[in-house]
Amino acid sequence: MFSVKSSWHIILIFLSLASLSISGPIQYCNPNPSSDIDFCLSVLSQENADTSATDLYITFSSARPAKSTKGWTAVGFGEIMAESLMIITYGDPASDSPLTSIRSTPDHTPPVPFGTLKYGSKSTDAGFSISTISSTWEPSGDDKVTATTTLLCKSCSAWTGQSISSTSHRLPFIWSHNPDQDLSSATDSTTLSMHSLKSFGNFYADMPLSLASSRSDFTPQSINSTRINHGMIDTLPASGGNPADSASASYAPIFRNRMWRLHGLLMTTSFLLLFPLGILSIRSGHPHSFRYHWILQVAASGLAFLGIALGLLLSSAIVKLHQYVGVALLGLLLVQMWAGWRHHVVFVRLRRRTWVSDGHVWLGRGVMVFGWGNLVSGMVLRQYGWSLLGGMVGAIALEAAGLWWVWRRWKVRNGGSGGGLGQAGGRMLGGKGADEFGIEDAGAEQFALVDQDEAFADESESESEEGAKDKADHGDV
Repeated sequence: MFSVKSSWHIILIFLSLASLSISGPIQYCNPNPSSDIDFCLSVLSQENADTSATDLYITFSSARPAKSTKGWTAVGFGEIMAESLMIITYGDPASDSPLTSIRSTPDHTPPVPFGTLKYGSKSTDAGFSISTISSTWEPSGDDKVTATTTLLCKSCSAWTGQSISSTSHRLPFIWSHNPDQDLSSATDSTTLSMHSLKSFGNFYADMPLSLASSRSDFTPQSINSTRINHGMIDTLPASGGNPADSASASYAPIFRNRMWRLHGLLMTTSFLLLFPLGILSIRSGHPHSFRYHWILQVAASGLAFLGIALGLLLSSAIVKLHQYVGVALLGLLLVQMWAGWRHHVVFVRLRRRTWVSDGHVWLGRGVMVFGWGNLVSGMVLRQYGWSLLGGMVGAIALEAAGLWWVWRRWKVRNGGSGGGLGQAGGRMLGGKGADEFGIEDAGAEQFALVDQDEAFADESESESEEGAKDKADHGDV
């Protein structure tokens, strides 16, 4: 038999559960407002009677130093940046109102006004629209001011980018922040610098809780001053079959960012280190220069293949020149590997250059130029600072100058463009003359950056034991 006290406990529990089931605006506030990242988001939803899609009232606030024009803060729908509908605020607190920019991006590149994108236009055709209802600066103490913006997103669920589902219990959002970019003279279409490397993340919404109790209750909402989260959380519990239902879900943007860094590291190692070393090795005069050359070039190509594949996997679409060049490099490297192998086989038989030899040399030069260019364009897309970008350009320039110097010095020592790879060339690089190389290494010398080397055959009539073995291994093809 229940006591009166127990009965009251049951009633209180029941009332508490009932209060949780009441629909209304859901809210998320950054859990660490003492840092320079201080924002809140409130969402209220209602079905659109005309389109059967979902309308949203969105209120977004972000605090900043009262006298600073630096920085921006953004929130967006979705797990990642690609095709996310983003709301970004920034501006001068001395102005009448903060700037609110609605943007998106097809991949991990600076967001642009959503109407300029294909899927943004498709969304508009489906009835989607978003407009600013109000935007104000509000003093918030401690020499700070808060930019508060309220927006009406009509038929928001018709957005054809990342899902904005009104029925999802675990709808992902992204947030990001840049505290340093000076936006004193910005417009709503100003190009934004990349967010800080640690200033981005996810939170999640139980969207059915955002449904207004009635149509009359679907009105603009203000941020709850208590900053208590309701219907939104930082990290999801590990349960259910939804891909987002994992405590690691909020780590996804950090993981993707690290994968992009790995992509850059793989491509930099290939084109700034291994490929140039492979080119220098074939000019070294070392008895095993050919072996070193092909090992380095195969290793560089392998890393480049991995880097390109990783970049394609991380991209939702191929729309940038950087991506097109990357795909082209993938094909050119395959052709280059075939040309190098074919050149060697033919040279062993004919002991002279052919069109394949010239093609291999010139294709190699082209691959290096495009690869270097893509390293720079990749850093531009990732919005690295001028110091790192300048360092990359400087390293490429020094490397290109060094390779040209080696080629030019060889050419001068061998009597100009008509010179072959004779003893003088070998002695210049501190190795044996070409007539002392075996056929394997003699043939390998044709990979070098030279214009003509037919004279090589005249100086290599005497095959060494290593050359004879190489010829036997390759066969008289």
